[in-house]
Amino acid sequence: MRFCRDSGHRPLPAKVSTVGAYVGCLADKGTCQPSSVASYLAPIRKRHLAGGYTSPTAHHSVREALKGYTNEWLDAAGAAKTKRCALPAPLAGRLARRAARAPDHRTFLRLTAVVTQSLWGRRARDILGLRVGALRCLASGAVHFQITRSKTDSRRPGGERLAHVYPPSPFAALDYPVLNLRRLLAWHRRSGSPASAFLFASFSSSSPGSTLSAWLRDGLAALNVAAPCWQRYCSHS
Repeated sequence: MRFCRDSGHRPLPAKVSTVGAYVGCLADKGTCQPSSVASYLAPIRKRHLAGGYTSPTAHHSVREALKGYTNEWLDAAGAAKTKRCALPAPLAGRLARRAARAPDHRTFLRLTAVVTQSLWGRRARDILGLRVGALRCLASGAVHFQITRSKTDSRRPGGERLAHVYPPSPFAALDYPVLNLRRLLAWHRRSGSPASAFLFASFSSSSPGSTLSAWLRDGLAALNVAAPCWQRYCSHS
């Protein structure tokens, strides 16, 4: 009531924008923790329902304002945490096209690894552990590959390695992810790499997830792309 009186807003029935402004006022004061904001909004809800009005506190705009309040509070406290989200397919496509036009082999290799993980949905260890002899690109556009069996694969029948198939693209446009893999295999053949050689790089990293995440960040930075607020893109999520 005091906020409405001081700011000239109608308290009952209150507009959604009024409640949003009230949440903003609490945020500006900085004395109310996010977990306590609900107790400030509860009387507003009760008064509206008692008067036969729809409570403005249930509106999605107010919920978004509360999320913003929480994020701002955590950010100020240095405790904000980002949420992992899968790399969108259009971005994976842009990275694949950038890899195809990369001026150096290292950039081409790293972006191809990131896109491969995104499309195949395998762990970073599976992707960086791929061997040259474990990959076959067929004329149909499909890709056959084998990965080392992990603990989560223990229930599946088969030997030490599991075979998978990446199906051909249903679209007529160039399938850059597969074209890049073909190019990489051709490079290994020209270089005389044995079938046991790692496809993407020397597999010496103790943290393959961090390695691929760093390559993804570099690729997105080159595209001048950033994830939405409080989120971070992951090639496998």
